[in-house]
Amino acid sequence: MANMILGFPNRIDESTLSGGSWVSTLPLTNLKDRRLSKVARSTDDANASTKFDIALTKDRYVKLICLVKNNFSVEATYRIYGSTVSNFATTVYDSGVLDVWEAVYATIDLEWEDDNFWDGKPTVEYLDDLAENSSLNLIHILPTITSARYWRVEIYDTTNPDGYVEIGRVFIAGQWQVTNNILYGASLGYESETSVDSSLDNTEYFDTRKSYRIFKFELESYTYDEGHTKLLDISRQVGLDKEVFVVPDPDDTILMTYRAFLGRLNTLSPIQYPYFDTNRAAYEVKEIT
Repeated sequence: MANMILGFPNRIDESTLSGGSWVSTLPLTNLKDRRLSKVARSTDDANASTKFDIALTKDRYVKLICLVKNNFSVEATYRIYGSTVSNFATTVYDSGVLDVWEAVYATIDLEWEDDNFWDGKPTVEYLDDLAENSSLNLIHILPTITSARYWRVEIYDTTNPDGYVEIGRVFIAGQWQVTNNILYGASLGYESETSVDSSLDNTEYFDTRKSYRIFKFELESYTYDEGHTKLLDISRQVGLDKEVFVVPDPDDTILMTYRAFLGRLNTLSPIQYPYFDTNRAAYEVKEIT
């Protein structure tokens, strides 16, 4: 189990996007719109079409690159490069070709006849079901935080049943990986703003809204410096409106799609001084859907 990662701030809004081939009415610039329904869509699923470059304003430290609310197929793969030069003649980072969807099932949970018995990868039904109440996210965590201005994302999904790839938002940021991991008692669940009315005969009617995840946790620091520059200062930097990407356990690849998500702080909590040379703070991250 690795210590929780909280990624912020999202640098995509300061960037310039280019490359690939994208529908004119659903352009790459839509990736800079926080409304996940305003997607960028490639003109087809050819490799030359489903790639793009991100030019930041200067070299930035990057640990997380996430493609939020995508339609990538079960067999999709990807590759990410980082460079200090715009033509990528040299690179400071190369992920190699990776599966978009890693194993989500343990072999013991599958039947011998299942198509995914050996690799444990998600099925089409799994992704469709998850997409009903959560955004499907490609979550790439760099092995080490890397400084670069230019980033290239290549998606290889030439058998996508939609005939194109679609992305709602890009999250690219550094990280705060906590020194002391989240305290016991953290919780993860779904909440909903669906309203329920009933008629005189108790027949119920629903105004259905999409559910969203809420992750509640506490952090504790044993130095006043970290308590104030991290635990307290995150409220100032992020507020209630800025995006964060929470990864409760970077080592938990099997349950990553359930546990990690794009969100925002739901409350701003003060730090506490529970005992000598110790700070503690509680947080709630609400999923952006």
